[in-house]
Amino acid sequence: MHTPLSRFLPPARRPAIAIRAVLGVVLGAVVLLLLGGRTATALAGSPPDRGGAPTSAHKPDGPDKPNRTKPDTTKPDTTVAPAADTVWTNLRLYPLAAWGPRAGVGGGAGLVIHNVGRAGSLVLLTAAPARHDQSATLTLSSTDDLRGASRFAVLDARARHTDRLWFYGRGPAAPDDQRAALDLSSWNVRLRTGLRRWQDRLLVQPRLRVVQYRLDEIRNRPAEASSRLTAPLNALDGSRAGGGLAFPLTGAAAGADLLVDTRDPPPAPVRGVFLRASAERFTGFGSDAPTFDRFGAEAAGWIPLGGRHRVGLSAEAQWTEPRSGADVPFFLQSTLDGRRLPGYARQRFVANDRFSMHLLYRFPVFTYGTLFAVEGHAGLHAGSVYTDLFDQFEASVSFDPISADPGEPPSPAPLRPAASVGLQAGPIFRAGARVDLAVGVSPEGVSGVRFTVTQPLLRLRQPHHRGWF
Repeated sequence: MHTPLSRFLPPARRPAIAIRAVLGVVLGAVVLLLLGGRTATALAGSPPDRGGAPTSAHKPDGPDKPNRTKPDTTKPDTTVAPAADTVWTNLRLYPLAAWGPRAGVGGGAGLVIHNVGRAGSLVLLTAAPARHDQSATLTLSSTDDLRGASRFAVLDARARHTDRLWFYGRGPAAPDDQRAALDLSSWNVRLRTGLRRWQDRLLVQPRLRVVQYRLDEIRNRPAEASSRLTAPLNALDGSRAGGGLAFPLTGAAAGADLLVDTRDPPPAPVRGVFLRASAERFTGFGSDAPTFDRFGAEAAGWIPLGGRHRVGLSAEAQWTEPRSGADVPFFLQSTLDGRRLPGYARQRFVANDRFSMHLLYRFPVFTYGTLFAVEGHAGLHAGSVYTDLFDQFEASVSFDPISADPGEPPSPAPLRPAASVGLQAGPIFRAGARVDLAVGVSPEGVSGVRFTVTQPLLRLRQPHHRGWF
């Protein structure tokens, strides 16, 4: 049964309007908290529990002025240090949310509330509305420093809607001249805990989450029945008519990550090794919902060449083991696109499994003291997607388009090549706040992307416009 308000809304638009309502509530909460005056004065200055000096916003006589008089040491110091558990807030802006090749023009902001309930805890509320992709997140963390805590617990949630979920077809032979677009809405709630050992070089991170997906509309459906897009789109469309996979699709996933990191301290390691392994089971609720296991492995390392010059090598694989007869929707499968292979479009390849490898040369470009640094990179990349990685993998590179009949993936499947040049910029004093911008070249063309080889594992919040599973 629908609520009275839902009677006035078309069924296909209710999830999108719900997401926009959530974004409105989030932005309204940010404004109210900022204007409420109930938080500590650290909103305009340094965090009180870290001994930061007050800024000019705290002084009635305007900006700070040089003090050329000697301090009066005859008077006692009456300054009271703020308590370490004082609740204080700060505002975060996300400049990279201003534009994206798939999300379009947008923006992003967040409100951070520290020491809520206990000293050192953190609450993060964010919203990132864009023309084609809207997202809001809520994070409750036991610590405000995931990289420095020996143990932690994080509960986070995300609501997201997009009308630009592109689909070129499954497998490495999917052509780039046909592309469907889907309206998809989702929400998920995730709980993860972390435990560090071996001088913080080893991290174990179990996780549990509940997700739901709702398909609103399919656009740009090909007219040809022989198209590689027809079968998977018909399966989704048929589910809406009562057959096959039922929407909304709801499920739960449980898994764990194991990470070993011997690299130099961030933000720019020169030597060391990074290893990561993950395993997760997704169980759909309902007799026709899919159940599958997903495994991942990643290895990366840096070889110093002198100074800040270094060579990086990395490889990553992800594979899926179906545990039921139900078809896994393509938006829950492995994706290989410009984020890992610069020069290819977003969401370009999708299949059960994927593999990619990278060779990077990084070199310094500009450094401003201990505050800001810009580095350049030149890289070679190769990767592909597979129905079965262990059966179809071939250690060769092909510049020619891969041809195969619909429903018959090639076996074996060669790797697709790409090259990139770009810059990495960010503050030196803060780890994890660096941005990679690159121009990629592939047999399919040239593209500009925000490119990252090694994806962060300890992100405090869920990404705004990336990832459905």
